[in-house]
Amino acid sequence: MTSTITTILRFQDLQKLFKVSRSSLDRWEAKNAFPKRINIGENSVGWRSDEIQKWLQDRPNATQMETK
Repeated sequence: MTSTITTILRFQDLQKLFKVSRSSLDRWEAKNAFPKRINIGENSVGWRSDEIQKWLQDRPNATQMETK
């Protein structure tokens, strides 16, 4: 049996990847355009790395959008 460990990404991790503000992530989540955060503590949230990877793979890149 193969098991995969999913990493939890914090806001700081996402900010480094995407260069977006917290309010942008909030808006994307509200529109169901971004994976939902999960509670990892009383005052802490994070995002599952596997869900972020899938979201990235499912997004059209700029060249795909220009050809449509």
